[in-house]
Amino acid sequence: MELAVTHDRPVAGSRQVRAKRVLLANPWSTCHGGTSMVLLEFVQHLDRTRYEPLVLCPTEGELPRRLTELDAPYLVHSIAGLTRQSWRPFVCDAYWCVRLLRRNKIDLVHLNGPKWRSSLAWAAHYCRVPLVVHVHNPVRHAEKNFTLAWAKRILPVSRAVGEELWASRALRPATHVVHNGVELARFSTTGDNNRAELGVDESTPLLGFVGQIVP
Repeated sequence: MELAVTHDRPVAGSRQVRAKRVLLANPWSTCHGGTSMVLLEFVQHLDRTRYEPLVLCPTEGELPRRLTELDAPYLVHSIAGLTRQSWRPFVCDAYWCVRLLRRNKIDLVHLNGPKWRSSLAWAAHYCRVPLVVHVHNPVRHAEKNFTLAWAKRILPVSRAVGEELWASRALRPATHVVHNGVELARFSTTGDNNRAELGVDESTPLLGFVGQIVP
């Protein structure tokens, strides 16, 4: 299913200026990982007068529900990987993506990870739609990843993640670190009872680690 999700908006009197249409593709539909949370933060703070998002999810789940709360349009379409055994579904999926980009007049494709939706990367390349790839984890054999080769911008979230990308002469010009933002207002240092609960006095260094605690 393809959706026409955006509309022209009046700007500066009677002049009509169309907002840029951005297709964001996420590799999964859960919300417990940093990849999905970064996407939600991005969509929440996007200037809707300038950019109109459409999020592509592989299945129904928590992420589509959160997007609904943010009044962000989305559609569900499964991922077709490219292997020797599954090249035919991949080709069909690539042309589905071409129709999606053209019918919705997409101006920019944002892949939330370089290992997924390679059919969408091919479609963006075919339609000459700029492709941005957000890289959250180190990429092995980056030079062999054609999704990265077609990207207009490659955005690693840290210098460590970007090391192999910079090591490639072909990928280096497109690679720019963009650190994940943190909304500091969500966190407070008042009423900190951790030391009392753990029986640790003020003179003892206290280290904390936060990771994914999910089944």
